[in-house]
Amino acid sequence: MSKKQKRLDSFFSRNVSPRIEEDTTLEEEDKETLRDENPPLISVVKNATFSSIQRDPGLRQPLWNYPVNKRDEIRRAYLKSGPHHLVLPKYPLTGSKTHPRHFQAKWYTEYPWLEYSRATDRAYCFYYYLFLEEPSTNKEPSTNKGQDAFAINGFKNWNKVKGKHCSFMKHVGDGTNSQHYNAIRFCDALLNQEGHIDQVMQRLSDEEVGLNRLRVKATIGLLRELDSKFSEKIVELLELSFALDPRDGYISFNSDSILKIAKKYYYLDFIEEELDNLEFQLKHFELDIKDHPKLGKSSSIADLCQGLAYTRKASHYYLTKNQRDTCMENFFRKFTNLLGNQRHESKKTTTVKGKVVLMKKNVLDFNDLGASVLDRAHELFGQHISIQFISATSADQKSQDKRLRGKLGKPAILEDWISTIAPLAVGETAYEVIFEWDENFGLPGAFVVRNLHHSEFYLMTLTLEDVPGYGQMHFVCNSWVYPAKNYTNDRIFFTNQAYLPSETPELLRPYREDELVILRGNGTGMLQEWDRVYDYDLYNDLGDQDDKKDPRPVIGGSSEYPYPRRGRTGRPLTKSDPKIESRLPLIVSNKVYVPRDERFGHLKKSDFLAYGLEAFLKFLLPEFEGLVDDTVDEFDTLEDVMTLYNGGLKLPQGASLDNILKEIPLQVFKELLRSDGEGLSKYTIPQVIEGVPSQQQLDANVYAELSGWSTDEEFAREMLAGVNPVSIQFLKEFPPTSKLDANVYGDQNSSIRSHHIEEHLDGLDVQELVRAKRLFTLDYHDSLMPYVRRINETSNKIYATRTLLLLQKDGTLKPIAIELSLPHPDNDKLGAISKVCTPSKDGVEAGIWKLAKAYVAVNDTGVHQLISHWLNTHAVIEPFVIATNRQLSVLHPINKLLHPHFRDTMNINATARNVLISSGGVIEKTFFTGKYSIEICSKLYKNWAFPNQALPKDLIRRGMAVEDSNSPHGLRLLVEDYPYAVDGLEIWSAINSWVEDYCKYYYKNDDVVVNDTELQSWWKEIREEGHGDLKHEPWWPEMRSVQNLIDNCTIIIWITSALHAAVNFGQYPYAGYPPNRPTLSRRLLPEPNTPEYDELREDPNKVFLKTVTPQLQSLITVSLIEILSRHTSDEIYLGERECPDWTMDKEPLKAFKKFSTKLKEIEEKIVKMNQDETLKNRSGPVKVPYTLLVPSSKEGLTGRGIPNSVSI
Repeated sequence: MSKKQKRLDSFFSRNVSPRIEEDTTLEEEDKETLRDENPPLISVVKNATFSSIQRDPGLRQPLWNYPVNKRDEIRRAYLKSGPHHLVLPKYPLTGSKTHPRHFQAKWYTEYPWLEYSRATDRAYCFYYYLFLEEPSTNKEPSTNKGQDAFAINGFKNWNKVKGKHCSFMKHVGDGTNSQHYNAIRFCDALLNQEGHIDQVMQRLSDEEVGLNRLRVKATIGLLRELDSKFSEKIVELLELSFALDPRDGYISFNSDSILKIAKKYYYLDFIEEELDNLEFQLKHFELDIKDHPKLGKSSSIADLCQGLAYTRKASHYYLTKNQRDTCMENFFRKFTNLLGNQRHESKKTTTVKGKVVLMKKNVLDFNDLGASVLDRAHELFGQHISIQFISATSADQKSQDKRLRGKLGKPAILEDWISTIAPLAVGETAYEVIFEWDENFGLPGAFVVRNLHHSEFYLMTLTLEDVPGYGQMHFVCNSWVYPAKNYTNDRIFFTNQAYLPSETPELLRPYREDELVILRGNGTGMLQEWDRVYDYDLYNDLGDQDDKKDPRPVIGGSSEYPYPRRGRTGRPLTKSDPKIESRLPLIVSNKVYVPRDERFGHLKKSDFLAYGLEAFLKFLLPEFEGLVDDTVDEFDTLEDVMTLYNGGLKLPQGASLDNILKEIPLQVFKELLRSDGEGLSKYTIPQVIEGVPSQQQLDANVYAELSGWSTDEEFAREMLAGVNPVSIQFLKEFPPTSKLDANVYGDQNSSIRSHHIEEHLDGLDVQELVRAKRLFTLDYHDSLMPYVRRINETSNKIYATRTLLLLQKDGTLKPIAIELSLPHPDNDKLGAISKVCTPSKDGVEAGIWKLAKAYVAVNDTGVHQLISHWLNTHAVIEPFVIATNRQLSVLHPINKLLHPHFRDTMNINATARNVLISSGGVIEKTFFTGKYSIEICSKLYKNWAFPNQALPKDLIRRGMAVEDSNSPHGLRLLVEDYPYAVDGLEIWSAINSWVEDYCKYYYKNDDVVVNDTELQSWWKEIREEGHGDLKHEPWWPEMRSVQNLIDNCTIIIWITSALHAAVNFGQYPYAGYPPNRPTLSRRLLPEPNTPEYDELREDPNKVFLKTVTPQLQSLITVSLIEILSRHTSDEIYLGERECPDWTMDKEPLKAFKKFSTKLKEIEEKIVKMNQDETLKNRSGPVKVPYTLLVPSSKEGLTGRGIPNSVSI
């Protein structure tokens, strides 16, 4: 098919667009106007009817005096009324007195086409009048005046109506090709146009029929419907459009006509500057054509292209041509709109209005202006965004797929992209779309979107106003749509109606299955940002193996280093080791591949984290290291620490500091450094030290002591209500024992004995306390001892610690002993060398006790960050995110249940791999575990078990609760005032009830679970792929019942929401003050008779500061956890959904509302408990109420709020 043919055919297949004006109709006029000898060329006649036409043929005006678009309407009115057969008692006599003649009514019978005019006493031919051709001024005068008489002047020679010279017979003619018979055929064709088309088609060859039938029928149909629809403006538009006609190669090009079209009719499609440019370009182009020796001879588009290329004006030509094409596209679209109502009625179609909400591409908080300009240019040149619906109830009979598929509706274009300007601040933009809707289309189940723009956009929702038979429908999308050239398959979005696989409409099933195949990918190649592939890989990208100085092992995929899987990126493998994936340069660390829809939202979170951490690693760290070569990298006093919050840490002036300020990429991080040399800008005062009034009036040491952070009570309380309340356990036996292999590590059992602690037991026997379940422990001995020797060979120096605590009568805990253990200096098999420390308030022993608590805090901080936080919430959930997208369709109810709880997780994890837990990353630089961090994490993953992540099971496993049907939630807490457990059980119960209500709506019995193919594949892949290194563990729960499903989904939601909130958002409130939660220790306990021991006696705080995290690492750590502890403005909390129309099912919506209401009640209950002074563990000496499991929060550092997902 030629380009011209395609262009012509496309004219008849355009979508109906919003109307540009009301249809022009004809109003009935009075008879005097019709008898006017000179009726206006633009008639005011509207909707010609029997009562409005002139019946007397002598008073009629020729049809060519009426607008061409009104003539067929007038003809139909006359044909409906028939010839004017006027019968009079007596007709006027004419002719000679001897032989007078008159018109005779009996002639009507023989010549039914005959009409008589009383006004002129003449006869006329009814059919001939209707189709007489307008005489041309360029033709000779008619030589057949007798023929013209029957239509224009009338016939009156009554004596010539008989015999062989009968004028009536002459008018009729001898054959079927006479003008009279032609007029009759035209009338018949007008009344039966479709039948007339069929007759014409029968005379054509099969090839001609195949080529022309559709076009000709469409042409006649359009003209028939248009003949009464033209206003003066439309007629003018038609005339001007000849300048845009592509069929003659634009030979009729006329710049004035095109400019008039643009300025008069399509001014909304161009901005003023574009119209000014268009005028110049059109004029210049026209001169090129006329004046240039090569261009002036052009007779086609091809000739013009070639000629312009020779003259180096090709780009100018194409710009002008595309603007002409845009005018033509708009003309055709709006021209076709005139057919709207009649066309839809004849084809039993209607229009359905839709609203699309999207966000255009942006950078940080501002629109990407370059992308915006390019998108508008594409739109101007006819490259639109289109939407095409897929029916769930009407099959596509033309599909070549063996599977039945829903048929596609007609594409509709997002209107007014150019004129709809998004605000400078990031926000949503709404567009109207008009869909032409066939009544046989049925229920829309999905739609295809094609983006022909330059840039991607974020498609949020599509709402249909009134789908025939179904009413309003919502499609929740929330996905980035890249230009179509980036995809090998169409982008498809499904209705927000949830379907189990077996209940999916048959016609949607192929689309559902194909979409999952796309999301799984093929396991090969480097993935690009527009790819939507979810796949698995090992943690083989944490170090640069090509740098052989300090390689890192592959984590995951082996019994030695088991680990959950991460998302595959497909980056090239390193040259030195084909098992290791190459790393991106730190400067582009935020470019690590994750599926685009998994990236941070539009409120700059991604850049804030990635660039912020990059600033600390790439710029701050090396430069600070240079600075501390000239200064002591120490907080000399606690007052030095307080300068972080009071006025900033002073740094020396010089090139190094200038380099730091120069290189930090974001202004928000530049503000951390004072450009005037005064020092680091002050941080927010952490909650753990903000409870003392008149801070400036107190000595820093006194202030620190009064603030409560260093008390034994607070030290113990934070194990129940701090940032790591998930490690404390009930002491099952005394002395504590070790589970380490004695053949490898020797005797690792505890050296704590009764005589060490008896004075701290309130006069009770230790075994009695064990039986009474009043002794508890924080035990990191077995977890860390295998690595203590290697860690202590670095600059870090640690102990493996055991802490014993006593539950007092007031419900609080107090520490009674701390065991500090080292491996035997000669050989691991010789066992541990341990020192037992006990509470003391006086002398050097008080200093030793303070250091002992610091070593415990170092252990706890490292285990918290690597295990409680990173491993047990971030890393273990990523396989669930991947499997859900690979195996559960977006139509699946469990996908809809879990999807909000996976938001941003893959993105933050990818950033962490590149910046936090990688070789030389923040964790290795600032935590005691150093380069062994991820190895330790891998070893402790062996102890992870999915069922134990359920809060009730976790509490029972740690001995912190026992089953008791008479207690709330069926558990009795051994420490009744255990804020994390008390609040957590409330949240757990609410989540469990919500999940139960939801799952039981879709799964009526266990068989539905067993027969759900997607669900079974999902659970199998989580176990065998996502957590493949533990796939043989017996603890894996089945997926064979509704209760299995409820339990498993409750655990997933608990981990991603409440558990993560409990261990993450309290980091800055408690660890923002480094002495309270130091991340590393650099010295072991001073030995007696050493200068260090004497220093400890004289200034215990100074020795303490020399032992724990130094100044540089403290700054990095505080900055890091401040980022991690903040809530963003677009946070979505537990009990909230991004879109209220996330499902069409009413019962789940009701259940979710009940869940949200329950969470509000829990929040009120927590607030009341925090006000109860008898519950001492809820605030403690530092007066920090436990709010980490309060569901709601505001933006920023709040120390409260449960986001739906593992994010920051």
